[in-house]
Amino acid sequence: MDTDLLIKYFTALLTPTIAIIGVYIAYQQWITSERKRRQELFELRHKYLYSEIIRLIKTLPSIVKMITLKDNFDGYDEIIDYSRHRIEYGFLISKEDADKLAKLHAQVFIEMVKMIKDGKENLSRNLEEYNSKTLCLFENSVEDIFDKYLRIDDKSNLKKMFPTLYVCINKLFLFLIRKIF
Repeated sequence: MDTDLLIKYFTALLTPTIAIIGVYIAYQQWITSERKRRQELFELRHKYLYSEIIRLIKTLPSIVKMITLKDNFDGYDEIIDYSRHRIEYGFLISKEDADKLAKLHAQVFIEMVKMIKDGKENLSRNLEEYNSKTLCLFENSVEDIFDKYLRIDDKSNLKKMFPTLYVCINKLFLFLIRKIF
C-alpha cells in the first residue's frame, strides 16, 4: 500500500477519532456527576429525613417519660424539629412517600399524646407496649418508605435503553485506546 494513501486514511480518521474520544470523555464526566448527585441526594435523605424519624421513634419513650413524670415539655421541641425537617426536606422524596411520612409522623404524635393522657399510672404499661409492638410497626413503616431511597445503584439510562450499544461502544473505545496508546 502506498504511504501517501495511508497518510490520507489516518488524516481522515483523525478528526472522527478525536470526536469519538471527546464524546466518551463527556459521557464519563456525565456518569461521574450523576453518581455525585445520587450520593448527595442519599446523604440529604438519610441525614434530614430517615435518621430524624428513626431518632424520633426511638426516643419517644424518653420524651413521654420526661413530659409525664417531670412535667418538662421540652420533648415537644424534638417533635417540632422533626416536623420542620420533614417539611423542609420533603421534596427529596416522592409526593406519595412524603404523604406516607406525614401520616407516620402523625401516628407517632398520636401515640405520644395517648401515652401522656393515660398518665403516670399507666406509663410503664404503655411504654412496654410501645417497645414491644408499636416501635417495630413504626420502624417497618419507615423502612417501607425509605427502602428505594437509601440505596445507591449504579444505573445509567444509556445502559438500560441500549445495553448492546453500550457494550459495543465500550469495546470500540477499548480497541481505539489500545491501538492509539
